[in-house]
Amino acid sequence: MEAFETIRNRQMLLDSVINSTDDLIFFKDKNFLYLGCNTAFSQFVGKPKEYIIGKSDFDLFDKSVATLFREMDTLMLSQRTARSNNEWITYPDQHKAYMQTLKAPLEYAPNAFGVVGIARDISELYETQQKLKEQAYMDELTKIGNRKAFVKHLKEQLALFKRYNTLFSLLMYDIDDFKQVNDTYGHAVGDEVLIGIAHTITPIIREHDGHFRIGGEEFVILFPQTPLEQALPVAQKIRQAVEKLHIIEGRSVTISVGVAQANAEDTFESLFARVDALLYKAKHQGKNSVCS
Repeated sequence: MEAFETIRNRQMLLDSVINSTDDLIFFKDKNFLYLGCNTAFSQFVGKPKEYIIGKSDFDLFDKSVATLFREMDTLMLSQRTARSNNEWITYPDQHKAYMQTLKAPLEYAPNAFGVVGIARDISELYETQQKLKEQAYMDELTKIGNRKAFVKHLKEQLALFKRYNTLFSLLMYDIDDFKQVNDTYGHAVGDEVLIGIAHTITPIIREHDGHFRIGGEEFVILFPQTPLEQALPVAQKIRQAVEKLHIIEGRSVTISVGVAQANAEDTFESLFARVDALLYKAKHQGKNSVCS
């Protein structure tokens, strides 16, 4: 009697522990039918535990979700090793959560192996990681792409060009006499100029074009699937839009622009050098102009 009471108390303690966590905990037999679960999993399914026991995923979830769960379970049992994966899951109330799920073999009877699983909501961690990734590729001042983002995107475009011959153009612009602006009006005004120009240009280009600040007053725009003859009118539109800005009282701000189309022999370095040379050609021709 005492031994029975000890076992019963241990079972109550185990139930109390697994039901006190927000993690989803569940057990399945070798046929992938549920043997049990905790309160959090029952709430996730939207059914009482008594209903869940004996059911399969196909009885509880829509076909696409059930198929995914079955594939994971089958692979894990075939290898007899614990497996983890991250996935978006939709709760019955339709709110979504990014879950990290660990599944491992469970010997629930002699030589009978099923599945034990634990799923944890890591939505906040995922969102934090995504924000950190975005910040790693964002210029802190202007909130457009930074040099790291530019290098990544230009290399991707060059790879696509080499493989599929998808033409693209690269534009580089530089704010004319920017050092003079900083020296005369101070760096706070200089920052306003950088921000104002970046925010003026971004709406002019297409959503899938890339706009990046690569250092100081130097910016680049990447035009995917765009030959030079299509990029040039946009370059002129950008130059004119900046010229019309009134950021500094009594003083206009202008940019010089270089535009080049990628060719079959281009590397990252050769294309960058060519468009950089065109930018400085525009400056030497009197600034506030576009060279191609």
